Amino acid sequence: MSQKSLIWVFRTVARAAGISINRVTLDSYLEELGIDSLGMLQLLMRIDEETDITLNDEEVGKLETVRSLFYILNAKGLTV
Repeated sequence: MSQKSLIWVFRTVARAAGISINRVTLDSYLEELGIDSLGMLQLLMRIDEETDITLNDEEVGKLETVRSLFYILNAKGLTV
């Protein structure tokens, strides 16, 4: 688990939710942070644009927490 990658995920989630990075933890639920369906689309687009990682429908369906997002991105080779 790269600390640099983790911080990038926290920042990216915070930007998509329009909140302070200080509110984001690994166990934060994306929905509770304010990421609705439009926010999820914006989050996925930002991830794709900044990392060239695209999540498929099955992976998107597993996204509930910041931790699940982080693990999926790491499994797909996240490097920032």
